Amino acid sequence: MRVISYFLCFFALSLLPCAARLGETIEECHQRYGEPKTRETEEAGRAKHEVFIVGDFRIDIFYLDQKAVDVRYTKRGERISLDEARIILGEKESSETQWKAPTVIRTQIPNEQAVLEFHTFTVWKRSDGASGTLDEGPDITELRLDIPGWELANSLIREARPTNATKGL
Repeated sequence: MRVISYFLCFFALSLLPCAARLGETIEECHQRYGEPKTRETEEAGRAKHEVFIVGDFRIDIFYLDQKAVDVRYTKRGERISLDEARIILGEKESSETQWKAPTVIRTQIPNEQAVLEFHTFTVWKRSDGASGTLDEGPDITELRLDIPGWELANSLIREARPTNATKGL
């Protein structure tokens, strides 16, 4: 039993650098995750997308007006477990940013070949409008955290991609 307790403690500590911090500035994200592996910026400079590698995690962060509004976690070669998602979310943080109990949705979504695939979505919400979604599909598990404004950041980056995307990953 002690071995399991030690393993769980080590496991939780190894995820701490990945802890979700929506609303952080670009500088705070760089302090937390290090230098990004890739970076994209749209012409006006309002939106930015950076990719970080932390351990087995790839972390995509979209910024709007210098603040993280969309953070996506994928794990290389493995699935993100519900326990890992809860640790990354920081479910036990202060009451003003506390996540409500999740809702679980199971559905079918067509893939690129128009074949229906089963996905399970575990969705958390916060009172400030933030949401966290763990998408468990046949080929991917992604934890996505966002706050209002993320759609604008993503669309600005998509529009800018052909001209100033920086490769490196």
